[in-house]
Amino acid sequence: MAGLLAFDLSDADTLTVGFSQQDSYSNGSTWGGLPIADYAGNRIHYSDRSASVGQPWTYWNIQTQRAFAELVHAFDNGWTSTLTVSGMSQHSDTKMLYAIPISASTVAAYINRTTSTEHQVAAEGQLSGPFNFLGREHQLTLGANYGRLHHTERGHYNSAAGNQVESLADVLAGNVVEPAMNYTDDLNTQLFTDRQKSLFAGARFSLTDDLHWIAGARMLSADGEGMGYGSPHNTRVHGKVTPYTGLVYDLTPQWSLYTSWTEIFKPQYLRSTAGGIIEPLEGKSMEVGVKGRLLDERLGVTAAVFKTEQQNVAEATGAIVNGQYVYRGVDYKSRGVELEANGEVLPGVSLAGGYTYVHIEDNNGEKSPPVRAHSQRARQPDLPPARRAPSQDRQPCAMAKPHRGRQQQPRVSKRLRPGGPDGQLRLRRALEHLAEPEQRHRPKVPAVAVPGCRLDQLRRAAQPYRVSDLEILSMTFLHNPSVFLGVHL
Repeated sequence: MAGLLAFDLSDADTLTVGFSQQDSYSNGSTWGGLPIADYAGNRIHYSDRSASVGQPWTYWNIQTQRAFAELVHAFDNGWTSTLTVSGMSQHSDTKMLYAIPISASTVAAYINRTTSTEHQVAAEGQLSGPFNFLGREHQLTLGANYGRLHHTERGHYNSAAGNQVESLADVLAGNVVEPAMNYTDDLNTQLFTDRQKSLFAGARFSLTDDLHWIAGARMLSADGEGMGYGSPHNTRVHGKVTPYTGLVYDLTPQWSLYTSWTEIFKPQYLRSTAGGIIEPLEGKSMEVGVKGRLLDERLGVTAAVFKTEQQNVAEATGAIVNGQYVYRGVDYKSRGVELEANGEVLPGVSLAGGYTYVHIEDNNGEKSPPVRAHSQRARQPDLPPARRAPSQDRQPCAMAKPHRGRQQQPRVSKRLRPGGPDGQLRLRRALEHLAEPEQRHRPKVPAVAVPGCRLDQLRRAAQPYRVSDLEILSMTFLHNPSVFLGVHL
């Protein structure tokens, strides 16, 4: 259930409010995929494509409420102020089984009931508009935001061990008897609060009629306290500045060349080998490309090459301490090529497609597997609409790894892009506020990692164009390169 209302309070003021509630009740749920191999490395073969470790008594229930309000004021001099406040409340109740192979015929079945509650609040104020300097008009954006997350969680097991030996055949047949789940302790609980505050500024300078310089920065402060499964959940980052810059040259009204550079900084909330939380992800990213519009500017196309260096990327060590994976920070370098197309190819038919190739090396110069632990690209504030603009960041192909502890959620990268009509912008922002929240259940033992390349492309491909339209999305993911295709009717 979702609702959205927009009010024109005056010729200059627009208030948009929205609310959504989603109740999801899933039966036969599992923590992850089927075991691929036993502990000896012998491959486990399955005779049925529908094989699952879900049981008749397993479930995953989530109730989520989201609300937001946005007030936009248009000044007479072309400047615009935007104030946005949003909140989310989510309750999760799960009863799950996760199977870890012991041999080709037996597994350690981790059986658990977990209940969790999470509350989020966020606020952002932004001021943007034109200004004149040296006889030319430029654009400036200033803003600040604040976010707070409070999370509580408790897991219940049959015993302190948390697992019992079962035959793989019984697990696949759904014949595991539901045990009593009455045991819990501090190692099976989470109670923490995270806060982030930031100031940001960005400008687009028109150096000539065809050459534009984009520059800006964000200053971030983050802190958190509490406990997560027996480990401290403490974060302290204050006044960290991440700059970005880029150039755009308009070859024609339809085609532009661009180059961009940005620093990357992102707090991480995974358990480290030293105890507590792993250090923040840091790095830098560079990109050069060309953007254009085809078919009477209905179809946008992009071709780019990029290079990214990242330090302290979270990588699972394979060790499990107190039922949770432990991570270490590693350094990676990546470079690659990306091709994208997005727009209306025929009346009423919109297409989103792309191709990405990424080469990844570790700090010793050795080629790494094309699928690695998730790494977050930098964020920069949205700037006023421009004729053309560079993308601001790049990340290598990523693997989402569910784990016990706060998950790093893949996020949609924010690019500097033409804004479109004001009404469409307001509607798109409203839809983003009411978007389905990502599930945040934390299993005691992590699920088998599932490849997921270019999740930001998936999000962009699935972005609704009109509320009443039907979205049809088909995806093909390869480890490297990756390909995606989305069709909107």
